[in-house]
Formats: sequence, structure tokens, C-alpha cells
Amino acid sequence: MALDAALSSGVIILLDHSARQPALSHCIDWPPLRGITNPADRKFAKELLVTLYIPEIDLVRIDIDSIGDSDENAEAIVFDVVLNTQPPAQWIEEFEILYQRAPFTIKPPVAVEGDRLRVSFLPRYQNELQPFIDFLAQTTHLATAETRRTEMIKRDESKEDRKKEFRNVLAKIRLLSTTFNG
Repeated sequence: MALDAALSSGVIILLDHSARQPALSHCIDWPPLRGITNPADRKFAKELLVTLYIPEIDLVRIDIDSIGDSDENAEAIVFDVVLNTQPPAQWIEEFEILYQRAPFTIKPPVAVEGDRLRVSFLPRYQNELQPFIDFLAQTTHLATAETRRTEMIKRDESKEDRKKEFRNVLAKIRLLSTTFNG
């Protein structure tokens, strides 16, 4: 894919994630990437490129002008938490999974909308608002880490080698007969 091509050619393309839509920002010719054969160096280069490719998503501020009524719950108030950039689709997937699975005392509905998290919050839980915002910050950080980990797995060249080795192991396995003669 693009990162593999960058490793092969020695060219890094940096995207401007601060824009509404990521756009080409810089194209760097980095000769040390050309022909990397040492697996540890290659792994480091891929990690670096994945870090550049998947931006760190951070909470920037609460948009107090975005406060409104919820369509789903008459008691709830909706507000936006502004992110530092619009997250990529794979980050949104990871965020939604982590948010649903992570234990927390209250978990109001949260939706990613562009460069914002739209939160529908019940005012009666306002004493839990700061811990909830801290939980959201931690979840956004974990979503970035998981997205980067997933990208690294997708680009792991040794995966094919591991499958080949496993195929050889499977070929040597004997299956016991489930029928008995007797």
C-alpha cells in the first residue's frame, strides 16, 4: 500500500490532518528508507510512517456555543467536544468499539461528527462530567494507539512467513480416526 511504496521508494508523503479533509502537505525524499533490509530497521521505519499516517487525536476544547437539546432524550443536553483534527474512518471504528466496551460509571451517547465528539448528557449527572471528559480523553488516546497497532499488523510482511511456517506445521499433524474397529 502507500506506506509500503514509501518504504520501497524512500519517499515519505506527509498529510495535513489539520484540514477538514487530509491533503498532501509535504513530500520528503528520505534516502535511508530505500532498500532497508534489516528487519528491525524496517519495523522502525514502518512504525514511524504509521505514526505519521495516523495522527494523534486529542480533545482540544468543549464548544460551549454548541449546547442544544437532544432529539432522543428530552432531559439530555447535547454539546460538542472539539478534536484537534478530523479522525480517519479506521480511528472512528476503534473509538466506537473502545467506548462501548470500556467500563465507566456513566456512558452517555457519543457520536463522532467530523472533528467533534457529539455528547448527549443528562444534567443530573453533572458531578460526573469531569471524570467523564477524562474518560473520553483516555478513550481517544487508546483509539489512536489501537488504530496504529491495526495498521502495523496490516503491513506486517512477516505475516506471510508466519502463515507459511504454520502451514508446514499443519501439514505434519496426524488426525486420529474417530471410527473404532471393534
